[in-house]
Amino acid sequence: MMGFSGFGSVALSFSGAARLSQREMGLFGNISIHFYPVEKNLKYNYEQNLGNLDSGYNYWADLILPISRNLSFNDGLWFEIQNSTDTQLKEFKIPHNAYRAVLEVYVSFHENDEFWYSNAPNGYIAANNLSGTPGKGPFREVVVSLDGKVVGAIQPFTVIFIGGFNPLLWSPITEIGSYNLPSYDIEITFFLGNILLILDGKSHKFGFSVTNALNVWFVDANLHIWLDKWSTKTEGELSKHSSLPLVVSLVLDFKGLNGTFFTRVGRSVSSTGWVKSSYGNITTDAIQELHYSNTMVMKNGGNTQIVNQTIHFNDTIHIRPPSSIIHSMSSNKKFPLYLYIDFLEQAKETYKYITNVELGFLSCTVCVDRLPWLRW
Repeated sequence: MMGFSGFGSVALSFSGAARLSQREMGLFGNISIHFYPVEKNLKYNYEQNLGNLDSGYNYWADLILPISRNLSFNDGLWFEIQNSTDTQLKEFKIPHNAYRAVLEVYVSFHENDEFWYSNAPNGYIAANNLSGTPGKGPFREVVVSLDGKVVGAIQPFTVIFIGGFNPLLWSPITEIGSYNLPSYDIEITFFLGNILLILDGKSHKFGFSVTNALNVWFVDANLHIWLDKWSTKTEGELSKHSSLPLVVSLVLDFKGLNGTFFTRVGRSVSSTGWVKSSYGNITTDAIQELHYSNTMVMKNGGNTQIVNQTIHFNDTIHIRPPSSIIHSMSSNKKFPLYLYIDFLEQAKETYKYITNVELGFLSCTVCVDRLPWLRW
């Protein structure tokens, strides 16, 4: 899996099988590789082995824990989310000297939700008796919880796989970059006070669910943990946390197989907390804002479908060390999608299948007075 960082822009434009263009800019280099202990090493005595760990003042994490299914010889390690009521859980423990934690989440969608962003509303499907047609509308969101409390959400990039909407697109060889599923970071440092009651040595649980999901969504994660080499135990407290319910606006206007559907969704998650380590008492504030819009048009008896969708995914983090300087990081992502599909009957029992796709991944990360141990 690969994620985009820094500033970059990727835009893909396709028309049928004959035209292909890709523009890339600002992709990153300077790759560093760090090896981390496997999960079974958590049984080690951290207080006796702190000298073997890197100093907490690192750009990278000192420890990465896999947040995935338990090892199975008959299946993979992804959590498989089958529907909108399915929540997958993973127990975990972390060392007592943790002072920062970031959950990096991976998402992949398939089967009835491979093209979730073009799924019609259930009312349209029922009114036209379209049995076997994937529904629940075009909105999906991965929700991440910690001990039952929502700590973040992801409105994912609309990856299009081999074949896509037209078997002549990206076949037999996939388009460059089409498998570069981005990862999504969720800051959970302010919950270390609860994990420190998560640092109480007890097991705690991450949960993963998908709003409006059909089968199947694959989700897993890595928990990045920064450890304080000069301390055997840190302490902290969650000062404030707000996770407002989704704000949804849905307008359906159809007659028979022709119609227009408008979907607008917004969500905000904010948290504040402090962690005290050998680096002092550091307060972290974070705001996650997500805005989703989708306009879908069905014409010509349902043979023409037009989808115009935009996802805005914004994260802002402020870190206040004992000094008066405020360190801030802001990540702004925009995922635009335009899809045009037309199925036309021609003479002599022939058909024309027209597909236009415009897909974009726009990302900009800004850091001010960056602390040396932070990773974005």
